[in-house]
Amino acid sequence: MLSGEYLFTERDLTAFFLPPRQFWVQEMASGTFPLWNPYFNSGHPLFATLQPGVIYPFSVFYLIFPFHHVFNYIIIVHFALGGIFTFWLMRAQNASREAAYVSAVVFMFGGYLMSVHNVLSTLLSVIWTPLFFLVFFAGLVKNDLRWAAGAGLVGVAMFLGGGVEVCYLVFGLVLLMVLFPWMALDEGRWPPLKKRLLHYLVFCAVFFGVSAVQLIPFLELGRFSLRASGVPYYQAVTWSLHPRDLIEFFTPDLYGYRNRGIKAYWENQNWLKTFYLGSAPFLLSWFFFRQRNRKTQGYLIVVLISMLLAFGGNSLFYPYLFEYFPFMDKWRYPVKFIFMTVFAVCLAAGFGYDLLKKEIQNQSRFVARFARYLLMAGAGFMILFGVLSSYDNQALAAMDAWGWTTPDFNDSKVNLFNFKRLICFTSLYCLLFFLAAKNNAGKKYLFWAVLALLTLDVFFANHRFYDFKKTEQFMASSSNMDFILSQPGRFRVLLEPHTLTTYEEIMVVHGKNVLDLLKDKMQPGLGLERKIFQAWGPQVTVQSRYKTVYDFIRYGQARPIITLLNMLNVKYLISVFPIKYSNFKLVHMNVPGEMTEALVEKKTVKIYENLEALPRAFLVGECRVMSNLKNYIDAMTGPDFQPERHVLLDEEPKGFSCEEKKNAAAGNVGGELNELVEFTDYQSASFELKVKNHARKFLFLSEAYYPGWKATVDGRPAEILRANFVFRALL
Repeated sequence: MLSGEYLFTERDLTAFFLPPRQFWVQEMASGTFPLWNPYFNSGHPLFATLQPGVIYPFSVFYLIFPFHHVFNYIIIVHFALGGIFTFWLMRAQNASREAAYVSAVVFMFGGYLMSVHNVLSTLLSVIWTPLFFLVFFAGLVKNDLRWAAGAGLVGVAMFLGGGVEVCYLVFGLVLLMVLFPWMALDEGRWPPLKKRLLHYLVFCAVFFGVSAVQLIPFLELGRFSLRASGVPYYQAVTWSLHPRDLIEFFTPDLYGYRNRGIKAYWENQNWLKTFYLGSAPFLLSWFFFRQRNRKTQGYLIVVLISMLLAFGGNSLFYPYLFEYFPFMDKWRYPVKFIFMTVFAVCLAAGFGYDLLKKEIQNQSRFVARFARYLLMAGAGFMILFGVLSSYDNQALAAMDAWGWTTPDFNDSKVNLFNFKRLICFTSLYCLLFFLAAKNNAGKKYLFWAVLALLTLDVFFANHRFYDFKKTEQFMASSSNMDFILSQPGRFRVLLEPHTLTTYEEIMVVHGKNVLDLLKDKMQPGLGLERKIFQAWGPQVTVQSRYKTVYDFIRYGQARPIITLLNMLNVKYLISVFPIKYSNFKLVHMNVPGEMTEALVEKKTVKIYENLEALPRAFLVGECRVMSNLKNYIDAMTGPDFQPERHVLLDEEPKGFSCEEKKNAAAGNVGGELNELVEFTDYQSASFELKVKNHARKFLFLSEAYYPGWKATVDGRPAEILRANFVFRALL
């Protein structure tokens, strides 16, 4: 990965993070600030969408060095930063270097960070958490508001990374700790409440002031997105943590959710591929929590809040949080909130390490008893490991007989290996701690052996939970992409919605790997860097009105669907299912051999040309006013909707009566001789048209309506009307 020969492509990276970054880097290289992405969803605000990370501090390197190198290095460097910041935080709390190393390594190589590397916005936000805590609470201890301002800047970096939920949880917990400082600081190390609140207000002022450049566009987009009115509860609790999943702290992927088909994928927690920490961090944390002082109580409160949120739909309280707590109805995938539990365990493990080491050095009575228990436990685990290793086949047969294999669990061979791995490392931890408790001369070396073993444990347990492809292969085009790019004119492409989730049977016919298949299908997201206009694209904050139009196409009847495709300027439809309507013509199919009827009937990737597709912009003579959403739905899905003859408006334009002019200037596209509509310039955030008409008509554009766009006609400002529910028109 360091060489750049391969590129990180795990799950969401392929469509949600790589292409948008490639696109905005291209835009910046050409001297255009990437405010708008015209290639998805008939146009969508790019800068206002946090995930591309346009002004994230590390994004500047995209403008200096080769893209694929920077993309990989940013991911790798952020793992290192997570460890460094955690090390600093622990040292600031008087932890020893070894203890700080324990916390840093467990956080850096633990399963949570490895899992969220594919949700890049979360990774780029999460790693700032230890530095944020360090700077904020250092300011409280020093009673210095300059540190509060510094915390505000760290918070800005966290927000610009794109993980809004991370900011929400961390900033909320810090406010709780400001009110109850014993949760985070030792007795007597904090100023009075008024000064603590002033400290938090200064942080907020700096954070909101500096982040406003990104925050204001983001909030504006939020008003128009699907999240504005909140997500449905069933979506909000998708990928909730289940109590049975907690065992995956010790045995990765016990249930094999990722191998059990699409149904199990969505019904169970699959947002985190792994959150393995191993037994040592929990063993060390026990030494910290057994103190039962106010600080440990604070840590337990953080863990309780984190777990309550992470359990989501599996918690009795989550429905009330969803209903009444601010912004809780905006988030999906509650399991992501387990992050603070993981972070608390990482810190507690470091503190526990120091406490254990201190008790061993003092040779307390507890240590003598504990050493005996460790010896017994270690011996027991070693015997169990020996039995399982000697009787592998019998153990596998027993697991199969008990149902501890597919389909309800991962493959029994995988699980047995992970069980043995856990037993092996745990027995070694017990042995090393026992020897450290009994051997005065070799304590130093034994403790470093524990640190080395811990590093090996968490690193090798999680290091292959990522996917990668050759950079050359990822950047390469496909036959279908080349065909689309070779066609003249300005048009859109749409992947037939049911083809979107069809994989296995297509691969059997095409004999290709998943990436090449996705390119052939032009999976939404892929093709952006080649500036292929797609009528649908992967967006977390898609406009709710545009999603409604897409759902008409996805679930509606044939004739209205075709009308909407025509209006959307969809000239090419990609489908694995044969399309037998007269206005769709099969023009390309990327399979070996001739394009036979038998191949057409199979689930091959086919490109159909829509012979009735309307231009990107055209003149319309009539208008109709829609008073509410139901009117729009009835009109756009009804048999009388003819977008080339009339536009649907929210209200009548000033000085123009839809009723009076209903038939005065009606006509088809180009209905009069010498009428002309053509683009003379088209950029991502601006375009120019030449229009010639002899009667007052509407210029309809199948470009998504969004506030902030401005228009002029012959140099004079003109009002942009919202037309046909979510598009634009000028009068």
